[in-house]
Amino acid sequence: MIQTKYFPFEGGENLADPIMSMKPGELASSYNYECAPRGGYTRVGGFERFDGHPSPCGLFKSAYATIALWVTAVEARRTAILAIPGSGPIRGVWRFNDVLYGFRNNAAGTAGIMYKSTATGWTVVGMDATLTFSSGTSVIAIGDTITGKTGGATATVTHVRLDSGTWAGTDAAGVIYYNPTTLTSVFQAEVVTVAGTDCATIAGAGTLTAFSPGGTYQFITYNFYGASASLAVYGVNGVDQGFSFDGSDIIFIDTGMVVDTPNHIFAHKKHLFFSFPGGSVQHSAPGTPYIFSAILGAAELAIGDDCTGFIDMLGDVLAIFARNSTSLLYGTSVADWELKSYSLDSGAIANTIQSIGMPIFLDDRGVKKLTPTNDYGDFNMSTISQKVKPFLDRRRGETICSLRVRNKDQYRLFYDDGQFITLTMDNQSIKGVTRGNLGKVFNCSVSVENTVGEELLYAGDDAGFVYQLDKGPSFDGEVVNAYLRMPFYHFKNPENLKQFFKVVLEIDAAEVMDINFLPEFSYGDVNFPSAEDVDMIMSAGGGYWEEAYWGTFYWDSQTISTAYGYLEGLGKNFRLYIVSSGTYEEAHTIQGAIIHYSNKGRVK
Repeated sequence: MIQTKYFPFEGGENLADPIMSMKPGELASSYNYECAPRGGYTRVGGFERFDGHPSPCGLFKSAYATIALWVTAVEARRTAILAIPGSGPIRGVWRFNDVLYGFRNNAAGTAGIMYKSTATGWTVVGMDATLTFSSGTSVIAIGDTITGKTGGATATVTHVRLDSGTWAGTDAAGVIYYNPTTLTSVFQAEVVTVAGTDCATIAGAGTLTAFSPGGTYQFITYNFYGASASLAVYGVNGVDQGFSFDGSDIIFIDTGMVVDTPNHIFAHKKHLFFSFPGGSVQHSAPGTPYIFSAILGAAELAIGDDCTGFIDMLGDVLAIFARNSTSLLYGTSVADWELKSYSLDSGAIANTIQSIGMPIFLDDRGVKKLTPTNDYGDFNMSTISQKVKPFLDRRRGETICSLRVRNKDQYRLFYDDGQFITLTMDNQSIKGVTRGNLGKVFNCSVSVENTVGEELLYAGDDAGFVYQLDKGPSFDGEVVNAYLRMPFYHFKNPENLKQFFKVVLEIDAAEVMDINFLPEFSYGDVNFPSAEDVDMIMSAGGGYWEEAYWGTFYWDSQTISTAYGYLEGLGKNFRLYIVSSGTYEEAHTIQGAIIHYSNKGRVK
């Protein structure tokens, strides 16, 4: 009697449990599929290069007479999109006011250059020049024209950074930033005036600001003030002072550290937080990101280990992660800060900390989450990657960056050879983990929102290109190969022979794509007797009793397609190896499988 068994595809990869205890919808391995938020496995989205030119994904097939003409137009658009000029990898990417910015070393490798995307491609963002001043007696404001009282040079002020003293006390000291394109001649050691009033004494000629080569950039967008126009980007790179950017001007932030090169950044309770190697965490005075004076409310927190990042927790608590420890900061300012040690043996690896309704991060023992408990102010740390622990153990120390995908409740980790893993969440539980390879090594990645709230994902590679992720059907024009290898399943009769006749897949797809399957039987035991005349083929994992072909699925025309193929296999157990391949086909979701089989009795 022919029986049928339906397997919902869910659970992701399971590399840890014994074969006999694995669920039939789990995966023995995967490549470029991800757990769909509502069940099933979805082939990963594509990615397209980006520099501000029109995207290749903006062209619709229906507007062209033939597919070949459409493909030509797509490739022509893609060719016009170029890498950021310079040398080495992309050091950082960020989006602000609907403009994407990228950082890369110049061609000589002697400086870091900031670029912005435009309709004609990447354009250099100019840097301001600075004048060091002291003996400040009259306020110099943004937009003022300063004039050298002795030499007569003039320039337009873009920012004034007050490092010490006060204007009222006639001892203000700090840095004047000005637009170098407005400079009329060279400043000298002299008094500068505004509208004829003496304001301060400058030390000499201006200095053009610049980023040092190298570094890894991190950013936040935050408003420390009251007006909406005060929203700005704040960043660090580990080789320069921290800095701000308001869409026009880059201002460096002086913390007073001897080696003032912060490597991680966060904003909490209107304080700007920096971390420095050696276990130092420092924050600005409240509401004043450029002032790091203890007298005005700034402070240093010693955490006893190199900080690897920050994240906000529920209950207005700041989690401060180190490489091998975790601390929690309670309170609102220096008036009531309370720094508590949460864990002395578990921390976070740098560039892996993300928030998907809760902090998620990679530790030496796996991917962990930090969630609140029923006791107010307390939290629970737990590992959520047990089923892929063998993979994480093998790849320890090889992660480069991470990404949160809010639209899919996903957490992604990128490795130094192009591989990545995707954890799909369901509230505070995990739906599953899958693996893949995008064919590019991403040095940085970021999830941001545009001004209408749409989530956008970007990454920069080691060749200087910036890509928009989950965009389009291909890997920047390259084919997307993907597979799902299911576990062997015995249909609750592990010692019974079974004859297999047909497999039916439920597929949600916008168009027919190239999907094939390979049925595998009896753990690949070549000595296992077969009740049918079958051929044996060999694979890397050994031989399999099966019909000697890759199957071809036949498609129907329903809204939810059912692709089916016929089998002629015999064995104690069975699994599917499903393979898809495509360049111009949109992603599809395989929701489950129906297997037609019959029992043939116990193996003697």
